[in-house]
Amino acid sequence: LAYVLGKENPKGFETIEEKLKKKGWEYLPLFEEVKDTPVTTPQKEEKPVKTPIEGLKQGINEAVNVLKEIPNMALMTTAYYPCYKFTHFNPIQTMTYPFKGEDINLVIGANTSAGKTVCAELLMDETLKQGKRIIYLSPLKSLTQEKHGAWKIRFKEFKISILTGDYVLSPEKSKELQDARIIVMTSEMCDSRTRRMETEKNYWLKEVGLVIVDETHILSTERGHAVESGIMRFTSINREARIVFLS
Repeated sequence: LAYVLGKENPKGFETIEEKLKKKGWEYLPLFEEVKDTPVTTPQKEEKPVKTPIEGLKQGINEAVNVLKEIPNMALMTTAYYPCYKFTHFNPIQTMTYPFKGEDINLVIGANTSAGKTVCAELLMDETLKQGKRIIYLSPLKSLTQEKHGAWKIRFKEFKISILTGDYVLSPEKSKELQDARIIVMTSEMCDSRTRRMETEKNYWLKEVGLVIVDETHILSTERGHAVESGIMRFTSINREARIVFLS
């Protein structure tokens, strides 16, 4: 401020204020008015800082409250989904339904045969409506093949491609991947495709709107590094896609 306000600064040179007065510029009155106005800093609302244990307890209590409501939950009807033979979505599917079009990532954890695949399909419907691609990842080749067969029926109007260790990335396969709207692959294949994106011209990765990662508890095993590195590399290529973990 010594160089801005006053008659001269410590080195004896004119301050900016003095130069402005000599110039007689039109905004000098505004400058004078602002100069004498005390600056007030808005006070931030202080929030109590929770310890990690307190935060964990709060999260557990919130989860327990949600679980208590499940028996009384009004289940969502499947009337607008003739592809399903059941009349209502189950609790985990009903809880997922409101988020199907939201721009958020999800972690869906439920028991085996709890209907997590249907949760993923609700999100897939919204992504396909937006004209974006979908990637499904599984650490198991058999599970990847199972989803490929099921979704060829569930999403029969869309092109679906599969990529596991049993397939060679031939020019024909590369063309198939470029044309597909749904791509099911093993986690290792995702790791390879993202690592070789430029050399293989896998630019379709940038058009993906949803990545479904199944069996994500594998992240804590010795095979988890391939899953993790593939996902991390993908998110550096495509920052807009939603990531959904199923476990």
